[in-house]
Amino acid sequence: MGPALGAGLRGFLLEVFRLRADGALRRGETWAVPGLYRGMVALDPGNEVLWDFLGYQMAYNLSGRQPWEREEWTREALQFVQEGLLELPESTRLHVLEGRIYSRRLWDPDYSFLAALVREEEGRSDLEAASAALWKAIGLSAGKDGSAWLGFCVDVALGGELTLEGDLVRAVRAFERAAEAARVERDRSDSDAGGREAAGQAADRAERAARAVDLAARALAGDASLATEAIRQLGALERESGLSWAVRLRERLIEAEVPGQGQGHRDG
Repeated sequence: MGPALGAGLRGFLLEVFRLRADGALRRGETWAVPGLYRGMVALDPGNEVLWDFLGYQMAYNLSGRQPWEREEWTREALQFVQEGLLELPESTRLHVLEGRIYSRRLWDPDYSFLAALVREEEGRSDLEAASAALWKAIGLSAGKDGSAWLGFCVDVALGGELTLEGDLVRAVRAFERAAEAARVERDRSDSDAGGREAAGQAADRAERAARAVDLAARALAGDASLATEAIRQLGALERESGLSWAVRLRERLIEAEVPGQGQGHRDG
């Protein structure tokens, strides 16, 4: 009787907080919403679905239209999700949501501010933060919650950005992680034949990107015998996908005049 009464009272109080949060939103009193949401999870801190739902609400449905509103709500949502992870460190839902929020600029240009925001506040790139969160989820769920495919997308983008920045060693690691994430997606027991084939092809592309960037890094470090093959592999990636990082790295190799390249590379 006691536990049943406790559960009933908790449900009643959760509904009170929900109604108050809805009312605050209707009145435009968004400043009150985070506190009300925290009141809800304080009543049921082990409820993974509740943390996930409210964190999603903050990040995606309450973010506003003005740039300052988007930035404010993104900060609030990340803090809320991270509070949830302190309570539930093995929640795949919350790790995936954290990864989605960190990587949001990949899907929505209005969130391009995330790169500078995360760099300033955490000393790392937003995509590095997203990759770390998603790999935690992959480790917990073997990719069954969509984390593997999302991790592949994030690590491929991170690899491209690191290549453009000239950080080739870390770029290789990012592409290798992308390939591993795609293999996890391919090997999921509930993946259909089409999904397995697409994931296998994605793993192959990421592996080829890792090899090409590794060859380029070693060529630029002084191993001239690798330059021709690096340029060939980067050219193949460029022709297949028009990847800007592959174009830039190939041009960098040619412009560096690494011995052993030959003028023919400039002409195509």
